[in-house]
Amino acid sequence: MEKKCRLGNDYFDNVRLVDGILRIDENFDIIKKVLKVGADELTLYYVDGFVKDAVMSKMISYIYSLKGLGDNTDGSSSADPALVAAEGFLRAHIPYVESNVSTDLDQMISLVLSGATLIL
Repeated sequence: MEKKCRLGNDYFDNVRLVDGILRIDENFDIIKKVLKVGADELTLYYVDGFVKDAVMSKMISYIYSLKGLGDNTDGSSSADPALVAAEGFLRAHIPYVESNVSTDLDQMISLVLSGATLIL
């Protein structure tokens, strides 16, 4: 049985891992956008030309308007607090129907290359 490649709980390690897989330093078609949100940070990855500029611009403007990413845990008790926080952020701030939380890196990379936006 093949072991799935998964993200961990360290944001900066995850960014380095995704940067390496997508070869960000060599690949001019993949856009990496780092957003500072208060004292927090998140990173967007997407294929240039695959996302709608107006939608991306509105989403980035909205994210910049936040005071911080917050804990977004909604009082949930899960085995993985990072997943609970990501799901809370998604519910509270990303109003797209086709969005989900995952730790499956293979799936994330496949979706980015198919036109989706990855938010770490």
